[in-house]
Formats: sequence, structure tokens, C-alpha cells
Amino acid sequence: GAGMAQYCPAVLAPYIHMIEFTYDNLGERDDTGRPKGYNASNLRKAREFKHYGCASKAQTPLTPLNMNASVLSRVYLDLHDAEIDSMLLMRTFPVGRAARDVERFHVPSRDDYRRAIGVVRELEARYGTPRVRLQCALKHVDPSNEGEENPCDMLRESFGITNDGKLQLSAWAWDERGRPFPEWIIGDLTKEMMRDILTSPRVKAIRARLNENFGHCKIFAY
Repeated sequence: GAGMAQYCPAVLAPYIHMIEFTYDNLGERDDTGRPKGYNASNLRKAREFKHYGCASKAQTPLTPLNMNASVLSRVYLDLHDAEIDSMLLMRTFPVGRAARDVERFHVPSRDDYRRAIGVVRELEARYGTPRVRLQCALKHVDPSNEGEENPCDMLRESFGITNDGKLQLSAWAWDERGRPFPEWIIGDLTKEMMRDILTSPRVKAIRARLNENFGHCKIFAY
């Protein structure tokens, strides 16, 4: 985030295995939908941390603003030129600030997503890096993932933790004012042990229903 600019990468890098950053449009050339310079600044910081040995992953939410082949190609090549290790293609979630704007967005169709994934995978086959990965909420859209185990990793291997120690079922569970959805908080790590939270009757009941609505993201369902 923007606060990283206050710190020297040489100081932070020893504590970081992988730096993840958003890169979803064209740096200073075309920052549609983002504050001016947002993407360019993120990529510049990521390159600095790579210099000190950190792995790097670009997170790229797919929206109608960046899903055409020419924009996606330039985004991928920017990451390739910066020697970023991997690129995570994502759905844009109707949470946080986006919850206010979701009605004005054209929601991409399954075919829209598949075409965009295809464009980026062709580039990966040609250039090798960054390696392309799909966010769990996007995996079931891709034909190569259909029929496998439920791609939703909520509670199985993924959680969110708020800045004051609340354990969330998902790191995406935030409202438009930046507050966590209370229904998605399952414990308080400042007062409880993780193992006690995960063996509680409430969490056991949720775990038993994880495969309902197979393949569909539970944040979107909520």
C-alpha cells in the first residue's frame, strides 16, 4: 500500500517472503478507475523489493476496463519486463469501496472471463513469466477446473485477520465503509487460540456446509 513508501525496502525485505500488489491497468499511461499513478507506484515498489530477494505476485482484478486483449497484453508485458514472478487473475468483488459502484459496472460473463484468461495464458506460453494463476473465485469459470474439488478455499486454507485481531472467514468480508462483516467474524485471536476457534460448534457447522453451491464464491452469495 501507499504506506510502504515510508520505509526502506532493505529494512522490510528480511521479514517478507512474498510481496503482493495490485496491478490491473497501465501504470502512468492509463490508470482508468484508479488514483493517478496507483499502478505505476505499486510496480515500482515491487521491483525494489525483488532487488532484496522477495518473491512477487501481481493481483489483477478483471473488469470491463482492462479485459480487452490489447490492455491485458500490455499489463502482462509490464509485469514481464519488471521480472514479476506470478500474476493472479481475479474477479472484482462487490465489497469494500466497490460495493457502492457495483450497480454501474457491467458484470463480465463466464465467456468474457474465459476469453481474458485465454489471452493471458497465450502470453505466458510465449514469455514464460509471470506465471499465471487463478483466484479461487475464478477457477470454476475455467473449463480446466470444472469437475475437480470445490475451488472455494474459505475456511479450508484461507482466512482474514483484521488489524485488531478478529479472525474472519474471508479476507474479502468488508463493507463499503471499511468495516468487517460481523457475520463473517468467527473469533478473536487476541483472546482465543486458533485451534479453539476452529473446533467450536459454530465453525464445525460452517465447515460441514462448505461444498453446498459447489464452485460458487460464498462472498458473492452473501
